[in-house]
Amino acid sequence: MFLENEGWELCPVRSSFTILKLQEIQFMRHMDMSQLLSRSRIFTGSDAGLSSATSSTSDNIGQHKTYFSSELSPFDEQQDEEVNEDFFATNGDDLSSDSDEDIASELKADYIEDGTGSPNTGFSDFSIKQSRRQKSIEKDRRSNPPVLTNSSLTVLRQFGKYMRMMSLLEPIAFQVITCMSQLFDFYFYTVYRRFAVGKIADDPEEHKPGKISSRLHTTLQRLTNELQRNGTSVYTPPQSNNNATAENLYNISEKIVAIESLVYLGRQFEFLQPHLEKIIPSSKKAFLQQFYSQTISTVSELRYPVYQAVTDRILNQEQIINSITSIKWDIRDIMSQHNGYVDIILRDFQMFSMRLSEVSHYVPVSRDVLTVLWQQCGQLAAQTFVEGYSSVKKCTTEGRALMLLDFQQFLTKFETIAETRAVPGREYVETYIKAYYLPDDTLESWVKDHKEYSSRQLMMLVNSVPQLNKKGRQKILSQIEDLEERDIVGRTNSPLAKLENFTKRHRRDKST
Repeated sequence: MFLENEGWELCPVRSSFTILKLQEIQFMRHMDMSQLLSRSRIFTGSDAGLSSATSSTSDNIGQHKTYFSSELSPFDEQQDEEVNEDFFATNGDDLSSDSDEDIASELKADYIEDGTGSPNTGFSDFSIKQSRRQKSIEKDRRSNPPVLTNSSLTVLRQFGKYMRMMSLLEPIAFQVITCMSQLFDFYFYTVYRRFAVGKIADDPEEHKPGKISSRLHTTLQRLTNELQRNGTSVYTPPQSNNNATAENLYNISEKIVAIESLVYLGRQFEFLQPHLEKIIPSSKKAFLQQFYSQTISTVSELRYPVYQAVTDRILNQEQIINSITSIKWDIRDIMSQHNGYVDIILRDFQMFSMRLSEVSHYVPVSRDVLTVLWQQCGQLAAQTFVEGYSSVKKCTTEGRALMLLDFQQFLTKFETIAETRAVPGREYVETYIKAYYLPDDTLESWVKDHKEYSSRQLMMLVNSVPQLNKKGRQKILSQIEDLEERDIVGRTNSPLAKLENFTKRHRRDKST
């Protein structure tokens, strides 16, 4: 019910929020202090500075002992005092900045004392840099508060209730953990069905690098089968959304809130892992390890298909490719000026950057999100460049050099816009351009080794190379056709393809 009515808007919480501040999970603070005490003994050999933790932990242990020495049950426990939650951000709170109260006073100083009361002159510069770096990390953490939705906050509360149940009734711990994992799976799958790229959701077999990994595909396939086998109804959103426009980046704020709230839930599951491993029976730990390796570890990978629904629309690829093919590439003189289509691509990315900056004013856009978005932008640009260059029918050596000039101009400007020097797809484009200069014997082996390019792109490259004679060109073209046929047969006969075809036939027969 929560997920079907979720508006995927940010649930404002303070930047200092942790799940231990939830009333349902506050009982775990005693567990954490007990672990802290044991770690302190290992590393320092003393209990200094943890007297309060010892007393609180001892009191907690004493309370549980009374369950077995009296007629009380675990459910008769009453809180000594009601704990009021106070972690929601009010209208007056600034989500982008907090006070410096949680920063250690020594990190605010202009210098670090060495314990003698005087500034440390030996390593003062290094210490100052370290303190300022730590302060920068703290500010970055505060500037990006947890991204939560009403539904994800509800799921966290359920986690607390489940953890409480396991701590009181250990014999049913495995059943409770199973329910926790199913609750997370349902949230995971709902975000996928609601926001992932339509083609991936409809036919995961056609995934491409950068859109979905094989590991994520396996996880989604497993969740689909389990939910269908259990008869669980999953909300399927309408195909059209009139509110999605280029100005709001096709509702990117909803996508950020949805996927980042899921990532946050996954991190809380990682936080709970040591506690779950202690409670679960040894014979059932394989299930827990499998859940973490197959589901939790793939959560961040879901960012790619979700954000791909936005980045795929940034460029008008058809217009850009037409601009590339309209240029005269069979030139005899090397030009020093890049072509206009490069400016068109850069202008679209500049507009994307400006709109993304506006979105960040009301939805936190973390560095991880920016990294994924600009990686996909770089991949999109690389695909556009290669597709455009492969559509050029006539080209000379000078024309190929002009292609390199255009792409280098793009890289220089794109690095400034995206604030990164690692542009995805750089080698992908440069390798394709430079293959034009390869001799015929080397080109033949090159075609076999570079399956990242489509058969059409490889054929157009071979047809544009002037140094090939008719016999050599025909030989390589035949080789490309053979490789394409083998690839088609391989995909058709693969277990995954057979499973997909069976599922499609089953759905078609059922509908008939």
